[in-house]
Amino acid sequence: MWSARSDALNRQQQGTPDDYQTNVDAFEEHIVSGQGNEKFTGFVLDTSSFETQLAACNNVQQQYWWPLELGYTEAESGLADYQSQMEAAGIETMKEAAQKQLDDYIASLK
Repeated sequence: MWSARSDALNRQQQGTPDDYQTNVDAFEEHIVSGQGNEKFTGFVLDTSSFETQLAACNNVQQQYWWPLELGYTEAESGLADYQSQMEAAGIETMKEAAQKQLDDYIASLK
C-alpha cells in the first residue's frame, strides 16, 4: 500500500521540526505546471522502435549489473564488462531514439 500513501493522513514522527509544513509549502509553491521538470510530465516514451535492444539491455542488466552492484565481481573489470555489453546490446540506439522523442515532445510544447 506504499503507493496509496498520503502524507496528509500521516502523523509526523517525533523530532520533526516545527517548521516542517512551512518548508513543504514553500517547496511546493515552486512547482508550476509546464515549468522546470514539470514540462516532462506528459512525455511517454514509445519503445516500439527499439524493443529488441531494450530486451537485450534488460538481460545485460540482470547478468552484469546486479552482480556488480552486489559486489560479486571486481569493480573496475566488472564495470568495463557491463559497459561493453550494454553497447553491444544497443544502448546507444535506445538513447538516440529516446532523445529524439524527447526533443520532438519539447518542440511540440512551444
